[in-house]
Amino acid sequence: MTVSERDGAPRMPLTVDQPVATPGSRILLRATKYDGSAHWIQPFTVIADDGQMVITQYRARTPIFTSRGEFRSPYDSRVYFWRDRWYNVFRLSKPRNDLSLWYCNVTTPLTVQPGQLSYVDLDSDEEVSNQRSRVTDRVSGGLSTAARTRVIMGCWSLSRLVSTCLEEL
Repeated sequence: MTVSERDGAPRMPLTVDQPVATPGSRILLRATKYDGSAHWIQPFTVIADDGQMVITQYRARTPIFTSRGEFRSPYDSRVYFWRDRWYNVFRLSKPRNDLSLWYCNVTTPLTVQPGQLSYVDLDSDEEVSNQRSRVTDRVSGGLSTAARTRVIMGCWSLSRLVSTCLEEL
């Protein structure tokens, strides 16, 4: 693990052998829990991929298939996934409205394969709206000490990101 000179956030070294997602293409997100069980499958449209960050979007009411059944979000979403950071960020807005909230997940770094994005959800999330933030999940039990350390470092990066999000709201 390295530390970014720009913002001091922990980073994983990039693996350059991951394919780049094609802007305009449809791609599936397959998120799992730490124990490997399915968490959710969600379709996205790729907006951009610079080899480090993938930006995607989906429209409100698009079906999201979760371990608890189908879910349809009321929000249009632009989602930022990094290949070297232990979190991802959802920018959520009601259709034809301004920004409603940011939803930040602590996860493993993104993996990109042809037609698929994947990460492991580490069950520590933060929702930021109207100058407030709240933690929405807790860290999964059964994590190794090394994994817990990564989650803590992801939370630290996330707290810095939350401060930035609050400035935009």
